[in-house]
Amino acid sequence: MCLCCMQYRGFSPALAGLKQELNSKHPELPRENPGSKWPKSSLGALRDNQRLTPEHLSVLLKLCRSFDESLQNEVDKVLVDHLLVVFYKCRSLEKYLELSKVPLSSEYQLDDSMPSQQEQDNVQAVLQEADHPSYWVSASKDGNRESHYRGPALGCTLVASLVGQNNHTNKTLDHNTGAQLTKVINQFRQQVDQFLPDMYAWFDDSSLHVTIRALMG
Repeated sequence: MCLCCMQYRGFSPALAGLKQELNSKHPELPRENPGSKWPKSSLGALRDNQRLTPEHLSVLLKLCRSFDESLQNEVDKVLVDHLLVVFYKCRSLEKYLELSKVPLSSEYQLDDSMPSQQEQDNVQAVLQEADHPSYWVSASKDGNRESHYRGPALGCTLVASLVGQNNHTNKTLDHNTGAQLTKVINQFRQQVDQFLPDMYAWFDDSSLHVTIRALMG
C-alpha cells in the first residue's frame, strides 16, 4: 500500500458504458491499466525513504476502515458533468503540459445510478486483497514511492477532476460535495500523519482525480 487511495463503490453505469465504448471504438488505445479498472482517487504516496512494516500496515488499514464509514456518512455520490484530457508531466498530475475539458453528452453526465453489481464486486475484490496474510509483502516492496508519482513522466490520460484543476472542477462538486470531500480527506491525512508521522507525502488537492483510462504512456 504505497498509495493512500479513496475508493468508490464503482463506476456509474454511464461511465462504465463510456469506458466500454472507448475500448471498442478505439482499439489503437493502449491496453487499460489495472489501476483504472476500479474507481479511486490517489491521495498520497509513501515517501522515498520509508517502508511499511506489518505494524504500520495494521494501523493504516484501521484508519482506512474508520474513515470509510465517515466518508459514506458525509458523501453519498460523486456526480460528473465533464471529463479532462490531461497531458501530464508527472503521474500525480500535479504538473501538466496541457489540460482540455471534455463536456459529457446527456447520456453520460450526472448519472446518479448505483454502480452495477459487477462494478461493486470488482471494487470489493481489490479491497479484500488487504485481508490476505501475504498482502504486507506486496505493500512493502520497493518502488511506487513519492518520486514515482512526482518525478518526470510524460503521458496523456482521461480523468474526472475531484476537487478542482485549473478552474475545471465538476460544477456539482463545487456546491454539493466538494466541501464534504475535502473535510474528510483532510481529517484522514491528519490521522495518518499523527499515527504514522513522516510516512506519507500528500498530493496537492488541485490534482486529485479519478482516472477513467490512460490514453498514451
